Amino acid sequence: MASMSSDMRKAVHQIKVPYKGLIVDFVDMDKYIALRVYENQIMAMSDQQQLGTMEYLQLVRTTIESYGVTCHFEGAKGDPPRSIV
Repeated sequence: MASMSSDMRKAVHQIKVPYKGLIVDFVDMDKYIALRVYENQIMAMSDQQQLGTMEYLQLVRTTIESYGVTCHFEGAKGDPPRSIV
């Protein structure tokens, strides 16, 4: 079971998100954690923003893997789900 511990959550939350409004979902896939990003959101970014986002995702992935948990990127078609707040 690949779940995020409280220490792992704290470490990930300390990483500054490069752009306000960037949605990254952390999905427990039993054997690994998936970092899910949404196609429409990424494609609406400039090349520089896309690069910053990929650098951020790689840093988050490295941080998660430093806790001994496998982490993969996952793209999802369309827009991110709306918040329920």
